[in-house]
Amino acid sequence: MAKQMKKKNFCFSGKQLNPDIASTDDVYKLQSLLGRYGYLRGAYYPGSYDEATRNAVSQFQSFYHIYPEDDGVCDQQTIDLLNTPRCSMSDPSPGQRSVIGRLAPYVTVGAKWQMNSLSYRYLNSTPDLPEDRQREIIKESFNRWSEISALEFIETQKNLESDISIAFHRGSHGDGEPFDDSGGPDGNTLAHAFFPPPAGGSWAGSLHFDEYETWKDQPGGMGIRLYNVSLHEIGHLLGLSHSQDQNAIMYAYYAEDRNDLRADDIAGIQSLYGSAAPGPVAISPGQMVSGYLQQKNDKVQYQVTLQNKLLVKLDGPSGQDFDLYVRYGKQVDKKNEQYDSVGYGVTADELVTIEGPKAGTYYILVDSYRGSGSYNLEVEVV
Repeated sequence: MAKQMKKKNFCFSGKQLNPDIASTDDVYKLQSLLGRYGYLRGAYYPGSYDEATRNAVSQFQSFYHIYPEDDGVCDQQTIDLLNTPRCSMSDPSPGQRSVIGRLAPYVTVGAKWQMNSLSYRYLNSTPDLPEDRQREIIKESFNRWSEISALEFIETQKNLESDISIAFHRGSHGDGEPFDDSGGPDGNTLAHAFFPPPAGGSWAGSLHFDEYETWKDQPGGMGIRLYNVSLHEIGHLLGLSHSQDQNAIMYAYYAEDRNDLRADDIAGIQSLYGSAAPGPVAISPGQMVSGYLQQKNDKVQYQVTLQNKLLVKLDGPSGQDFDLYVRYGKQVDKKNEQYDSVGYGVTADELVTIEGPKAGTYYILVDSYRGSGSYNLEVEVV
């Protein structure tokens, strides 16, 4: 029997939900999704667009940078986002959301694996793709996370114990987080993954894909790309929650062209497990970091991933002479003059501007030409 290719949309009777005139049926649908995604908690009146529902709508809109003319109104932009396929994990809790800043949209859940070598196994597979190919796809997703962190992942046999398990399910499947199957008022969710212990409870390390979806390998055509979703869900397995950064793989909503780790994802995972090897520290555009150079020839490497114009600003101690080097794609080698841009005035304050940079990773070297002291390094995309 062929799969249904598209779930039902989360449909309202109008283009927006106004608290004063919204129908009971529409409000039920809205409350169902707000509860599922972690915004509607505590006491509220089912079917009534009450104050709790209005506040939940406002929190959802704030997290996803939606600003309707009237506060608490579920406008067309909000409805369109609610209709978009997404991860079924809830968004960060109000406590977590309150500490999210503009400089670091990524959110960790306060739990991480206590070892850096993790095993995984498959409990079943989807009929949508050849079994060998779907294993390759998910392995590629694990490898992408290990490329930028100190983690490694080892596949084990189905009958052996493992830290992580992977399965495809439909509807209710025993973990208390049923899939929506046909969509509609219960959402349009694709997969979920439980956090490391203890945050993930008895299901810690479990990754479940919705078998009702049609899973595909390459971009284009109908279906959901398995690589994109597995890359996102592995982030949850490792301790990352949803990000406010629309470019991040940890953004909750699916997009076919959102298919790689961005600076926000890299900074988040390295805050938990460190970088792949002693080397550049990942920083996000708009983030300021501080450091200290103790003596002449001391240096620190950084990296930033971006898609727009790049400004790199170094604010160093008065009377000292620090230099700033930037290189695309590879670490800076000052000795062999392998860098794209450099700021080396006679002070410790330097600025490098790169017009129209290529999307990708830039490596930054802060070097003491003469002197010592603390500095601030800021990367800005304009």
